[in-house]
Amino acid sequence: MFAKEIAIQYIKLFYILFKHWFRDLFSSFTNGSPLKSLTSEIILITEAASGLEK
Repeated sequence: MFAKEIAIQYIKLFYILFKHWFRDLFSSFTNGSPLKSLTSEIILITEAASGLEK
């Protein structure tokens, strides 16, 4: 009984993951919006100080 419930939960999880993955993959090939140009923008990067100096 417990294993059946776990299996159902995993099936639901994989269904949701694959649904969103295929939807995003399809939209990126068909009508995905172009990336925004950041040439005239100011970008603030936070929480990355530990990896910048190494």
